[in-house]
Amino acid sequence: MNRRRFAGAVAGAVAGTAAGAQDVGMGARRGSGARFEAPYRLAVETPHVKWAKPLPGGPIRLLAAPTVSEGRTLVELAQRLSLELTTVSIDPAWDVNKWTMCFGRDYGARAERGDLKLIYSYLEEELTSSKPFDAVLLPLPHGWGRLTPASREALVRRVQAGSGLVLIRPFAGAMSPLWPVEAPPAVEDELEEPREPGRTESSPWRRVAEHYITRAVPVESFPFEHLRHYLCRASEASQVLIASEAGTPVLAVGTRGKGRVAGFGYRSAGVSWHMAMEARYDFVDVYWEYFYALLCRALIWVARREPAAPADWNGPDVAWRVRDRFGKIHRAGHGARPAFELPPGRYFLELQAGAEWNVSAMDVEGADRIEELKVPPDVIAQGDSVEVSWGPARPAHIELLDGLGRVIGRAEGAGSARLKAERAPLVNSGCIRLTMGTAVKQAPVRLAAASRAWDDYEVMLPWFGPRSYQPWIPALDEQFRRIGITTLSRPERNFKLMVSAHLPGFGIYWYRRQKYLERKAAYAKTGDKKYLTRDVTLQAPEFERGLRERLEREVRPVAPLKPVAYY
Repeated sequence: MNRRRFAGAVAGAVAGTAAGAQDVGMGARRGSGARFEAPYRLAVETPHVKWAKPLPGGPIRLLAAPTVSEGRTLVELAQRLSLELTTVSIDPAWDVNKWTMCFGRDYGARAERGDLKLIYSYLEEELTSSKPFDAVLLPLPHGWGRLTPASREALVRRVQAGSGLVLIRPFAGAMSPLWPVEAPPAVEDELEEPREPGRTESSPWRRVAEHYITRAVPVESFPFEHLRHYLCRASEASQVLIASEAGTPVLAVGTRGKGRVAGFGYRSAGVSWHMAMEARYDFVDVYWEYFYALLCRALIWVARREPAAPADWNGPDVAWRVRDRFGKIHRAGHGARPAFELPPGRYFLELQAGAEWNVSAMDVEGADRIEELKVPPDVIAQGDSVEVSWGPARPAHIELLDGLGRVIGRAEGAGSARLKAERAPLVNSGCIRLTMGTAVKQAPVRLAAASRAWDDYEVMLPWFGPRSYQPWIPALDEQFRRIGITTLSRPERNFKLMVSAHLPGFGIYWYRRQKYLERKAAYAKTGDKKYLTRDVTLQAPEFERGLRERLEREVRPVAPLKPVAYY
């Protein structure tokens, strides 16, 4: 279906529901009574290693509460580990909960600002049911206290009876092996916004104890320049498995009754660790594979499904792979491993024997190093000349690429070079790639759209998806393109760009209506016309100044990207 016909179909659907006087605007809504959840399916695959799939003994029966925005993380785990999934999706942002997973007449009925009772009741329903779970995977986007009393009691009962528990973003609570160093401020009203467990730090991690979860994953090699973790302390009777160089525990485990518990303290907005979008140009995807491997081992351990003894890594049935930091496999085989002759650089040796595995980092000496790469801060448009410099001042090859991987400019130099954007960038994101001997380094750049022509229907999706870099974003974007979406509001997502100004004062958005309701109630009670006022006076100089300041802050920095539209 082409975009014109797709847009027509959407318009017809909207017209059909409008006849039923559906209120798709604001306000608390009564749903149909159906459970508003979306199934987590494995139909869309991304590159992955089947670390423990199949898992001896069958899949782990897992109750998981992923966020909406990063729910794909659970699918990534299920691609690598045999899981039988039961899910309740709870996002940190109340409005993401509200406007997803319920459609038609139920649209908007799933949550409300200050009222997340419905989705937390789903979690209570599962925890208090008779359904058996080998493990529970539980991020805490709103804190331990946001779970209903019945949920907390049921979770404690399940764990003490033998169910495993993996906690992400742990808060102080009876089950947690990690507690925040600083207690988050108390909240008197019902929690409606995300809660952070406290301050964070950036410091390399190290394994501090021999344990099934950590012994097979090279955590010391993770890209710590892109990672942070919360300042936590281990609770009593817990064992710290990973700590930062500064001494902060990042992963701790313990037992509660017959159950095992693991708590991760890395900064996150869901199940996965948080990385800024700029990390995608720093060759981090291979580390994501080992991060998933770490989570898989945590789930296997809390479910008591780990092997009785480590594998014999010299056995004839051991599969081995040598992978570089770009994710490319250089050598692979079974059984005895030959002496590897590899170019200088970082590699990873992956060993697998059934559902057991071991990954170790290997650094081959002699690799070239790029100490710095300086690129222009300005937006690059077709025809622009760009000055790039680097150190050390050795000969190197420079490429300018857009976010689709198209090379739009090339140059050579020693310490510096000037290249020209010969081809038109098709998207607003890109990078400068520097290759110097065996070293490769990339730096993100912004690109001006080649054209603002609007010659077809545009299908715009302004707010969407994960808030941080995820290796599966290209797979998500491909699904967007399949349904005809052409325009998003984030330049790094490689669609046409629309910009939201977020200007205040125009109309009454339902969840910003509190002052309006107070004045309305006061007028209804007193009849005094002094309550018939606006929040803002449109002619007031201070109102205009505020709008101008907002436009300067929100719009001017992205205007050089030549967005197709402003909202």
